[in-house]
Amino acid sequence: MIPARRSAEANVRYPPIADIQRRWHAPLMRWALPFVGLAVALLNGCGSIRARHEQQIMDQVERTVVLGQTFMAKWSPPRPVAAYDRYYAWTEGGRKVEAVYTLYEGSPGRRWVARRELPLTMDGGCGFIRLHYDVAAKRVEWVQCNGFA
Repeated sequence: MIPARRSAEANVRYPPIADIQRRWHAPLMRWALPFVGLAVALLNGCGSIRARHEQQIMDQVERTVVLGQTFMAKWSPPRPVAAYDRYYAWTEGGRKVEAVYTLYEGSPGRRWVARRELPLTMDGGCGFIRLHYDVAAKRVEWVQCNGFA
């Protein structure tokens, strides 16, 4: 196959890089760059503020919850909170938190997820615990172990 010859008209549609560079001259970039930097800084700051708030909520819940006072505790005694894989989700527009503690999902740890991503099991005794926490009142509204199938 023989390559096509280049003609002067071939480059008319797309201006050379030097022409594009002149369109975006330095004064415009010096003016816009600080705003881009500010936007990035603010967005990173918002994420870290929310993460700190969520960490505080998890700490409050884990300090407040008493796992041994559930109906199923006499048949399936709960373990210490740190032994569970703990999932937290916002409910009621951020006024309350729903949490699921499980021994069956993975390694112990804690994380925030969307409510629809909370683990769901219909049995498991105190290997699977659900609770609701009122953020404003700073109290656990209810906590329960699952039953057995």
